Amino acid sequence: MKRPLKLILALVVLVALIGGYFLVTELTKEETPEAGSAGSILDTPFLSLEGTILKIDYTYAGEQISLAKGADGWQYAADPSFPLSADALSTIETVLKNIEVLRTILPEETDSELFGLTDPQLTVSVLTDAGSVRYAVGMYNKSFNGYYLQKDGDPMTYLVAAEMPAALSNSLYAIAEVDAYPQIMSTNATALSIRMDGAVRELSFIEGGSDATYADAIEWFDTTDGGMIPARETAVTVLAAEVTGLTYGSCIDYAVSESEWASYGFDAPYLEVELDYYYYTGATLDKPEIATFTLTVGNTAGAGERYLTWSGTKMAYTVAEDALEAIIAGLTDDLTPFEVCAVSVDSIRSAKVSVGDKSTIIGREVKEVSTIDAATGETVTELTEVYTVDGELSSDASLAAFFETLTTMQREAAADPSAMSDEVYMTVELSRSTDAFAELTVTFYVHDANFCRVAIGDSADALVSVRTVEALAAVIPE
Repeated sequence: MKRPLKLILALVVLVALIGGYFLVTELTKEETPEAGSAGSILDTPFLSLEGTILKIDYTYAGEQISLAKGADGWQYAADPSFPLSADALSTIETVLKNIEVLRTILPEETDSELFGLTDPQLTVSVLTDAGSVRYAVGMYNKSFNGYYLQKDGDPMTYLVAAEMPAALSNSLYAIAEVDAYPQIMSTNATALSIRMDGAVRELSFIEGGSDATYADAIEWFDTTDGGMIPARETAVTVLAAEVTGLTYGSCIDYAVSESEWASYGFDAPYLEVELDYYYYTGATLDKPEIATFTLTVGNTAGAGERYLTWSGTKMAYTVAEDALEAIIAGLTDDLTPFEVCAVSVDSIRSAKVSVGDKSTIIGREVKEVSTIDAATGETVTELTEVYTVDGELSSDASLAAFFETLTTMQREAAADPSAMSDEVYMTVELSRSTDAFAELTVTFYVHDANFCRVAIGDSADALVSVRTVEALAAVIPE
């Protein structure tokens, strides 16, 4: 009988320990404002306000904001001209009228210090035509996505949904009606100028190309200091997109006066960007107007930030210096086109291809060719490319591929001037239907097993794939 008695005593001790654990847990569960401090579900689903809201005073992060509703809508009491957002105030009114209660906590269960209510992060006073009320908002309860709240004159503490605290836990400018950043498509850009600390980069779009260069398929040019250097369209468009899609911070001044302009550093900018672009309206779809957008970045606004403004606004904003890096890089980025022989195929009349002592002349012409439609008997006229090889008509499909390869071949790298060979591997002499550069020679030099050096017109030497050059040379008959 001794063994069963010992077993019974052990079970009694175990039950006592378990009971003691739950007792201690129940007594200490409010030591952290998480799920255990959620209180009870009582019949208070909402804290509702009666009447029309006339005035809202709230303090958040030390900033006191007083808002009054008049005949013309909401106004900031300290500055009635301040541009408040009607949408933001409508949201604030909505969440104040009915504050959703998640849990109700009895006075004896309330730990004001633990709940952050002895030093609330947000206080809100509301005046309606039916009375007034004041709220104190404490800590956030992660488990229930709510905040602890006390209402003056009410002994209860409430755990309320996050909507009301979130709508009022903002600075004044967070509820302002600020000017939006202009919506400009980067592909509509026609000119881009970047200036910073004496450095300048100017890029211009010339529709149809420029007679100042052989590359009539290129329409963007680096025109810094009056130059006319072909620029890669995709790179310019990406750079323009950095300007048109700039991510900036908050508004910090809704009306910068002339006297304040210099205090933000806008009179002597840290960075200035000017973008010309096509501006389309219903009446200008065929012939768009040219508009200009200017971005001005001024003094340091704080750690890693600067002041920002743009044409068409009197407001000042902040912008992270990191957000400006890609624009600043545009001052020195290599914008050289990847295409080495960026000419329009349609401008080429013929090409004389020479490799060693062998050469051939490929003629190219676009003609109207008429055929009879077998089904309808009607005459159909189409533009067709006609090729000749040394004066003889040819239907060889590789001839079209030759011109396509020539005008789209990519530069693999810039040629090292210290390692250049003068040994010519192949030349291509182009005859073109253009006023400028009607005769153009493309020269391919031996370089190494992987690359040939190519020189054309006034462009810098570049390296192209040996395989590409060999494909071009294959047009010469055996």
